[in-house]
Amino acid sequence: MALSTSFAIMITAVVGASYSAGATVRCSPVLREQIRVGDTIVRVSRPLRVAADTPILVLYHGFGSPADAASLERAIPPLPDAVTLYPTLPLTGDRLQPGGRDELIRLQREDYIGKLLVPVVSSAADELPAIIATARQRFGNTRSEIGVFGFSAGGVAALASLPRRAMRIRMAISLNSPLSMAQAAANWEHVSGQAFHWSPEARRAEAAYDVAANARRIAKAQPRASILFLQGDADSQFAPDVALMAVAALQSAYARRQVARVEMIAGMGHQLGAFDRSAPAMAAVKVREAFAHAFGITPALPCDDDATSQEP
Repeated sequence: MALSTSFAIMITAVVGASYSAGATVRCSPVLREQIRVGDTIVRVSRPLRVAADTPILVLYHGFGSPADAASLERAIPPLPDAVTLYPTLPLTGDRLQPGGRDELIRLQREDYIGKLLVPVVSSAADELPAIIATARQRFGNTRSEIGVFGFSAGGVAALASLPRRAMRIRMAISLNSPLSMAQAAANWEHVSGQAFHWSPEARRAEAAYDVAANARRIAKAQPRASILFLQGDADSQFAPDVALMAVAALQSAYARRQVARVEMIAGMGHQLGAFDRSAPAMAAVKVREAFAHAFGITPALPCDDDATSQEP
């Protein structure tokens, strides 16, 4: 998740007939366009016909590869039966502050949590209701259920929306993400080799973002949610123990069917590579199939040759 460190995905895997090398890949046509919400442009993929209950999926990139919306769309292709949205995280991509990436690295070094991670993910969670409302108004799927996904820091943004009651989320998925600010600080120390100094801003965020500690708030705000924590077993940044504690806390808070689970991805490091139709990354397959199962839609790939691009 750190900006100054690069990692490589360690393995790709093939599962299912739709993804097998040499097989005919079943696909569905989609329309691609962009919508403006506030100061950001959101990439959109949608079915040719959007019904009132067509689900909305929101996918957030991270600070490291994929570090922008277009790259995440290549890494995890949209589901043709959903309105799939790829926002740009605040302070990244075309929303960079003056000074660009160097300024982000400066903020990371000065106060990674208080001046970088918290402003990014809290702003993303704040603007999510407007993104959903804009999509519903434009496409007419006013009764849509919502799914959120995030990679690394984007996973923090996705999960930070769960305790909020502004909208009801049906499925939330994180991939190689810290599940508390304490875990994020420990990762910063691991990557930088320096002790993390907790600023007042970081301390306030420590209580606000902790999936296990906030399990009861999440259960109250999102009574129908299912939560999936995906974790590469070769990820040197995050170990699965915090995710397992989060699952235990969530199960206790919901006190019903299995609500949360952890799935390990064999051989995967921290970063997420581009999607290859002949041998897609297992992480991308798991994300798409989890959403397909949750919303009762097909995990078929989009037919890119049939896609239509539109400007906002």
